Amino acid sequence: MGSTEPFLILTRAQAKYFTSLVETIERSAKFELLKYLGIALHQTGQARISGSSVSLNSFPAFALPAAHTSYPPGFAVVSFYADPQALISRSYVLRRDGWEDPDLSYQRFVKAEKLVAMREYLADNGKVFINNLVVTLPSTAQLMDSKSMLPVAPEALSNKTLVQLQLPLELGTVGIVDGQHRILSYYEGSGATEAAIDRLRVRQNLLVTGIIFPPSYSAEMRAKFEAEIFLGINNNQSPVNPQLRQDLETIINPESSTAIARLIVIRLSKEGPLAGKMSMSQFDPPDKIASASLGPYVVESLTKPRSAFYQTWDNTGSRDLRNEIDREEFVNYSVDQLKRLLQGAASHLKHKWKSVPSGGILSTTVVGGFLLLMDRLVKNKMTPASIDYKKLFEDIDNFPFKNYSSSAWARLATDLMATLSIQSPELEPKSKPRVVKRSSL
Repeated sequence: MGSTEPFLILTRAQAKYFTSLVETIERSAKFELLKYLGIALHQTGQARISGSSVSLNSFPAFALPAAHTSYPPGFAVVSFYADPQALISRSYVLRRDGWEDPDLSYQRFVKAEKLVAMREYLADNGKVFINNLVVTLPSTAQLMDSKSMLPVAPEALSNKTLVQLQLPLELGTVGIVDGQHRILSYYEGSGATEAAIDRLRVRQNLLVTGIIFPPSYSAEMRAKFEAEIFLGINNNQSPVNPQLRQDLETIINPESSTAIARLIVIRLSKEGPLAGKMSMSQFDPPDKIASASLGPYVVESLTKPRSAFYQTWDNTGSRDLRNEIDREEFVNYSVDQLKRLLQGAASHLKHKWKSVPSGGILSTTVVGGFLLLMDRLVKNKMTPASIDYKKLFEDIDNFPFKNYSSSAWARLATDLMATLSIQSPELEPKSKPRVVKRSSL
């Protein structure tokens, strides 16, 4: 053992931590367990048998001087491609629920369900995660001039330089600041995906941005520096715009209910009573109606195959939205029926049929309420194509739309349904009191 003590006492909390780690990343947990035990890699396996010294791995890289990065003197920033195995065997993550100094730890425990989903993605198509990882590298990392193979001191760098980055194969030398799931998704495990992951684990295809510390930095100084970088990344990175996520879904997974709902929203923003009134881009003026939430929270409930509205189009269950022709027909059907509904309402709200900032009644909530009204109508056994929407909405002018805000579209749709006193044409109408003439008695 690396420790001078004959025994190392594992606390209950530490035991639970390592149990969870093994359950999550299986055999790849051995590297962190060895680090905990104070055992170096050259003391294990074939390296111990042969008595060989610590080995080095070399990676082609670009190095930036501190002056180009605003880091203090003595730092260097390198960008390179690495294989997942090289990172997993060297990496450490300062987790708040881990065994290392809790006062210097800042990351959460790796999520098993996230790793499983990522491994399935990798096993299915083998495509690498293209966004870069951020790690810290030890001061023992060597920068070698790519031509002369002579050492290059970080403080001697004046421009971006092509180098060979040499990393010692030792435990706990690469600190994962951003990207632990992307790295650990390649863990050495078992199950159906392992055969595919095993081949990918040694491919040099992960883009890494590495920060090399000066030799004077202690473990505490390193940890604080890493935490600062971590905080900066997670505080300042811009999340993907919800509309962009939905637009990407229409390209990547067009048969999904999210993608279909987004296509319908896009069509409604260009056709019918809502044309030109909805915000579909970050560059649209603020007086337009926000549309990002309409797809996933309103229209998607109409487009799922089990929905009542969907079944008015496919009441036999013979259609398949994975088929491009069926999918296109359903989108056309949905847009046509929703446009008819909206046109019926707009015909009675001519002077109010504009956005709230423009002095009208239209907001995301109101538009969502009208769209969800379709769900209420079909659940009341009404067939969309047979509804006379102009007649349906003839008493709508005095409806208190201003009383509904935020995500109250479901309540608005229900209240509209009640206000309109809708009777299904397929159902027996309520009987009126019969007037009997005396002469007939």
